[in-house]
Amino acid sequence: MKHIYFKVVTSGLFTFYASRLVIILFTLYASRQVLYSAFEDRGWSVRAESMGGTFVSLSDDAGGILYNPAGLNNVFKKSVELLYTKPYLGLPMDESLYLTYLSAVIPFEKFSIGMNYNIFDVVGLYRESGIILSAGTMLSKIDDRLPDVCLGVNIKMLMLQYSFDEEILSHQPDLKDKNSKSALSADFGVIYRPLPELSLGLVVKDINSPDIGVIEKNPVPQTVKFAAGYNLPYKKLGDMSVYVEGRYRLQDWGEQIDFGLGAETFFSFYKYAIRFGLNRTSINLGFGYYLSLTDIVGLQINYGISFSTVVLDNFGTHRISLEFKW
Repeated sequence: MKHIYFKVVTSGLFTFYASRLVIILFTLYASRQVLYSAFEDRGWSVRAESMGGTFVSLSDDAGGILYNPAGLNNVFKKSVELLYTKPYLGLPMDESLYLTYLSAVIPFEKFSIGMNYNIFDVVGLYRESGIILSAGTMLSKIDDRLPDVCLGVNIKMLMLQYSFDEEILSHQPDLKDKNSKSALSADFGVIYRPLPELSLGLVVKDINSPDIGVIEKNPVPQTVKFAAGYNLPYKKLGDMSVYVEGRYRLQDWGEQIDFGLGAETFFSFYKYAIRFGLNRTSINLGFGYYLSLTDIVGLQINYGISFSTVVLDNFGTHRISLEFKW
């Protein structure tokens, strides 16, 4: 939302409401955004963010919907994933800031479908949420004369909500009936393997640049990401793959270009995983553990920690997810 100015009148110290506004403004800044930059990349998936966010050429789990819908074709079992993220642990407002999602994928013979519901909440005053319906296929599944190119699309309902206190409304009454907005958006992605060990990925997010402004027009900029992944032939470090990714957000303010470097390796027949990565704003590390709950159902537990190079004096951003597969 481009220019909202909160007129908070205080005498002496900040009032309770003013202090809450300071928290939300600081948190939004710490999240690499300003008030008019809704629905930036929040760093969702544990696996992806443990590898510096480099997931566009892979996206092979339920959380991959948020990165590249073409990766649905790399999910071979029914999957349901639950995620919880606590950003910047140790900052004064950390108990009021969180991210969470529920994601699911169902593969069929010729295509796969998925859904995701996600929430980013700041102090109960500012909330972004999204409902995503996803579908993907591989061209060769439709016709074996076609190449093994994976295609995917997301249809998204983006919802933005502010909860203004009476104190705020008394000084900014025009906000009373302008506290929420929703809009439809879409993503399109491609994944191609020119070689068995090499994967290339491309995604365009928010193709239609939906307007999510509450008071003024505020389109969500398109984001273009291109990535490559390579599975190393050297196996003494486990089954390791390395990833590189470039990102460009079509906006005329703030940081437009970003990058990511990451790696993931599996041990003991994919029972254990270690991940590490970096990007422009963080250094990341993660672990994974897979166990069989029954003869049919398995559970993948993932944990990751990210240390910001921008927001200091905290104990990092912590992510944990549970993914059930059958």
